[in-house]
Amino acid sequence: MTQTKRYRKLPYFASREDGGITILGLYIFMMMMIFGGLAIDVTNVVQARAQLQIAADNAGHAALFWRDNHSAEEAKDKALEIAYLNMPNATFGEILKAEDIQFGTWDRTTRTFTPDANSRDAVYVSTKRQTSNNNALSTYLLHVIGVANWELDTGSVWERYVPGCLKEGFVADSIVDVQSNNVYKAGFCIHSNTGVELNNNNVYEPDSVVSMPDWTSDLTLPSGGFDSNDGLEDALHTAAYEFDMDQRINNFIADLQDPMSDEFRTYINSPNAIPMSRTDTFDSTTLVPGNIYSVQGCSGNQKISIPNSEVLTEIVLITNCKVQFGSNAQLIDSVVATTNTNSSSISAASGFTIGADDDCAPTGDAQILTLGGISIPAGLKLYGAQMLAAGDASFTANATGTQGASVVAGGTISGTTNMEMAFCGNGMAGNFKFDFFRMVQ
Repeated sequence: MTQTKRYRKLPYFASREDGGITILGLYIFMMMMIFGGLAIDVTNVVQARAQLQIAADNAGHAALFWRDNHSAEEAKDKALEIAYLNMPNATFGEILKAEDIQFGTWDRTTRTFTPDANSRDAVYVSTKRQTSNNNALSTYLLHVIGVANWELDTGSVWERYVPGCLKEGFVADSIVDVQSNNVYKAGFCIHSNTGVELNNNNVYEPDSVVSMPDWTSDLTLPSGGFDSNDGLEDALHTAAYEFDMDQRINNFIADLQDPMSDEFRTYINSPNAIPMSRTDTFDSTTLVPGNIYSVQGCSGNQKISIPNSEVLTEIVLITNCKVQFGSNAQLIDSVVATTNTNSSSISAASGFTIGADDDCAPTGDAQILTLGGISIPAGLKLYGAQMLAAGDASFTANATGTQGASVVAGGTISGTTNMEMAFCGNGMAGNFKFDFFRMVQ
């Protein structure tokens, strides 16, 4: 009888002679380990780097935000706190040290960061997982070929900036409603976080801006509105700016009395406010240049009045009363701020002028702040002027702002007809700054 030989099927890399591993099999096994290790470890390092980058980004934002009203050391401490909330020291080791946080300046043109310990304009943060810190990222399978860990180093640069619309223009959290026969020159901006309502026969010169979160749905125009608003289509942009006007204005008022603040006026001699009564006369003989004046104790509709044709210069007036300006009154190098929340807490007769008619000279600007609303009739003139309202801001016909105008409202902005507004670019150094922060690298 013929016997049939039966052979056992051997593994791919096993020798038929002795059951051992061939060189080819060993090579294939090692390659499988390497590629498998790479797949696992590279995935791990990508995740770890992303985590480290997020910690750097959050720490950078915290450092620059905190630096606004704190020392560099306090800002660094806040950045460290935020970094270790993202990546606890007990788990990830020392990912960030104080010396790895540098304040400085950011050049947008060359995209370079220059350290400057006294700067509040930008910050560079570098987070690390390195052998020298005893927190390098351990590998898994790559140990087999002698790669014990990965060293990771990420960086983040943040800068402080003021959006162009918040330098000069009309900016409202709610509706901006402007009517007809108005001219908006190059650089001037109309922005709303809610929507913009326009009428006919307006002119938008090249490089003027009309922005909102989505102009395709947030823009209100009459029938044929694009045909009757020359340049509007080119001016349309999408944008949104988050700002809490109540908080901003309260902070600005506090900063006016803090000599260490950037908002403290250079023309003020002392931070100590001079108390005055609501019954006092508020003119250039009682409001002497170089001083801060305080009028408190008002309730309801109680107000203080600035007489007709009065010109106030180099003063800061802080009150909780309503403030009414007489016909042709003027503010130059001055600030008037009220915590009154009435819808017309700042009002004026015709011809009210804010700022000096000086062709955008470096000085002469003036500012008005209120936790309520602003209501001004015909003939408002803005020369290097800023009006900030937590509520609504309204002004009627013939307003002029060809030498620098900024109106920012937490409510609505309403303007009517025959306005001419332009971008000055200079002469508004005293504007209260709406600082925003963005990551640039």
